[in-house]
Parts: sequence; C-alpha cells; structure tokens
Amino acid sequence: MNYYAPDDYALVIGINDYPNWNKGEKSLRGPIRDAIGFHKWLTDPLGGGVPPANAHLITSVTKPLAPLQSGIDDFFSQVRELSEGKDRRRFYFYFSGHGHSPAGSFQRQCLCLPNWSPQLAGAALDVDSYVKAAIGCLKFSEALFFLDCCRVRQVAPLGKPSDLECGDPQVENRNYAIVFASDHYKPGLEGVVDGEVQGYFTAAMLRILDKETIELNDLVTRLKVDVPALARPRDQTVRSLPTDKKIYLGPPDRKPPTAEPIPQVYEDRTIARLAPTPEGGERVVASVIRMLVDETHNLTVNVRSALRRLSSSEELEAPAHHSARHDDQGAHERKFRRSASCRRLPDPHRARRSHRHAQPETNRRYRRHLRSAKARFCGPALRHVGGE
Repeated sequence: MNYYAPDDYALVIGINDYPNWNKGEKSLRGPIRDAIGFHKWLTDPLGGGVPPANAHLITSVTKPLAPLQSGIDDFFSQVRELSEGKDRRRFYFYFSGHGHSPAGSFQRQCLCLPNWSPQLAGAALDVDSYVKAAIGCLKFSEALFFLDCCRVRQVAPLGKPSDLECGDPQVENRNYAIVFASDHYKPGLEGVVDGEVQGYFTAAMLRILDKETIELNDLVTRLKVDVPALARPRDQTVRSLPTDKKIYLGPPDRKPPTAEPIPQVYEDRTIARLAPTPEGGERVVASVIRMLVDETHNLTVNVRSALRRLSSSEELEAPAHHSARHDDQGAHERKFRRSASCRRLPDPHRARRSHRHAQPETNRRYRRHLRSAKARFCGPALRHVGGE
C-alpha cells in the first residue's frame, strides 16, 4: 500500500488493568479499545498514513503485568533505531488509561502504569520528559501527544523520566502540541458510545478524523464541543497546549481548500461644506468617504472652485442612511463615555460600608454627593445605578 507519511512514527498505549489499585476495582474498560481504534486510524492510508512498521501498539496484560516503563522505553528505542538517518517528520504519542497531576505542580501530567496504586504512586510516566525526548533528543520536527486520561489532583511524586532523554535537547524549529482529555485537576471519563465503552475524548476525536482532514487547532475547537456533548450529564472539558504551526491530520489530498478572499465592495459617500479662503472668499470642500465591507477608509479631497455660495434652502449632504449611521455611532460613543464616567464613580452602598467608622453626618453628605454626581453624569435613566 502507498502510505503518504513514511517518515512518521507513533507510540500508542492503552491500559485497562490496574490490579494493585484497590484490588483491581479501579481497572478500566475502554482504553485498550480506544488505543486500537487510534492505531487503526494511524495506519490507514486514508487516515494517518503511517506505515504499520512505524506505529507501535502497546496494550496492558495482567500475567505478567505489563507494560512497565522499561517496556515502553524499549519501544521508544525501536522508534529511534527505525528512524536513524531518516527525515524524522512527525511523532505521535497516544495514551489511554489512568493519569493524574501531582499536587502543587503547574500543568504537570503523569501517566499511570499498570502497577500504579496509592502505595506505588511513583509508577507513572512524566509527560514532559517524553516530550523532551521526542522533540529535543530524537529531533522530530513535530510531535503530537493525545492523552485520554484523568488529570485529577494527586499527592504523588512526579512520574519517571524517559531513559531516552538527553542532556542537551535541541528544540529550535521544532513544534509540539499536547491535547488533554480534561482540564487541570479534572477527571477524564469513559462511557457507552455506539454500544461500546470508550473514552469520550477518543470517541469524539475518531469520529472527526475518520471523516476529513483537519487542522489541529480546528480539531481541538471541535472537541471542545463534541466531548462535553458525549459526556453529559457529567462534565468534561478538553484542553490543549497548541503550537503556532498549522499541522494537518489526515491525507494531504483531502486538505481543506484555502478560504476564498472576501469580495471587496466599496461604496463612496460624499459630504461637502463651505470653507473660507485666505482671500476672504469661500470654496467648496468635499469629503469622499469610501466604505469597505469590514472597515472604513476615509479620504479627504480638497476641491478649489469658483462655485457660488449655497443658499440656505439648498443642501449638499450624504444619503440619509449614511448620515444616520454616523449619528448612531456618535450617540453610541456618547453613551459609552457616559457609562464609563458612571463606572468610575464609587457605589454609595459601598461608600456606606467603607466609611462606616466616619461620623454619621459626614457619611450622609458623602453619599448624597455621590447620588448627585451619578445623576449628573448618567442621566435620569441611570440614576438608580448604585442608588439606595
């Protein structure tokens, strides 16, 4: 088959089994299915376009308990060996299972391995280390991390760093993004979708990726709508650390066409007035206002002419709708200035509290002054604002 992304590599992990955590009661039902689904999209020539030999799928088993960190880093080492001497374009890292954010950390994320439990709280991977290894050490041009797991607050140490992390990572001209299934300190959820238990994040993402090629930031925008819809009535919100580079997911021949430029339709409006000349006479000064669909360009043209002076019964003005537009705009600006003046005045109710230790008569005079000032600035319609 013709795979359009021969220089892309992937590491896909799905962990259902957590036998040491509360005697297995915290094991999950959807991660392996989610990982298989994402791996299937990755290796589809009409999906991610990654050759199957470049995409490693790791799922949990109980006897022997796996994968542990050494096994994951072994697969990571295979990625390094397979890509040695080649153009390392993009690296995909997908994880589905339990996760947490160590208490007191700033946006740090740990991915729980099958032997994790509250008593073995260090049995987790540190996401930052694997980002550093993929971008700075293996030197992929792009790295995308999709994490379908919880980010709940956990009193635990940071996860284990990758053995492939180097001492001098180089990140110049390299881009990465992390898409989280949930907000910081919030859980990621799974449930029945299309008759099977899946993570809501992965289910929504695969529905989108199976249909079209999409830019990463557009994908995140869609997920912020689709994932909460699947999770209702429970609450789940997608978050991301995006890159400023446009990264497309899906076959390049399905890339969305560039947006057509908006037709620029201009309308000219002319306003004329009389202006005195240095010789003591008068001349007509015409202002031509050229209006665009999205913005207004003002162009002033001075016309020197020996035209006669206009009589009081004659008018030369812009069309009625144009004048009305500027009148409305001026009224809006005046209203805004009035509202801004109102907001700068203290609230008499708050004045009463902040001056509660002052003399009663002084406090009453102060509040009376504020009410008078609000009436003066805000007009009759707003006198009740902050009043008694």
